[in-house]
Amino acid sequence: MEYHGSCQGGAGRFRGHRCQGALPRREGRVWALLLAAAAALVPLSARADCADATAQADLTQCAYLKWLEADASLNLAYSLARGAAKSIDLALPAHDRGAERALREGQRGWIIMRDESCKALAWAMKGGSAEPMLRHGCMARLSQERAAFLRGFAESS
Repeated sequence: MEYHGSCQGGAGRFRGHRCQGALPRREGRVWALLLAAAAALVPLSARADCADATAQADLTQCAYLKWLEADASLNLAYSLARGAAKSIDLALPAHDRGAERALREGQRGWIIMRDESCKALAWAMKGGSAEPMLRHGCMARLSQERAAFLRGFAESS
């Protein structure tokens, strides 16, 4: 199987048969397909020009698309971090393992924190046309931050 990421050029840590934190090329393609599918949910004629969006509907749509992109990046980063956590666990005696479980539980808790925090932020516009824009913008921003954290975890493990 061919890998990319930290394995190219011999860089990265080698554990077993693959570099730690590396992503199989087919998973990278799946991520690209997910982004394309998310963008395809919105018909071309209905897509806003996000660089020049001024109408509330366009701003909301752009925030939603940005969140979809950030969520796809987050899912990829979590997959990398999960692989790193599995590698950590495999290097330990069975009774000391728990990195993957801890990461999973932390991610579940983080998702609840993100969703509830963004709901609270958007509450100022409750029922208004800007509410979903605020919520999706917040979710995109926090998801980007979390993805960076998870990528760092995967690279440092």
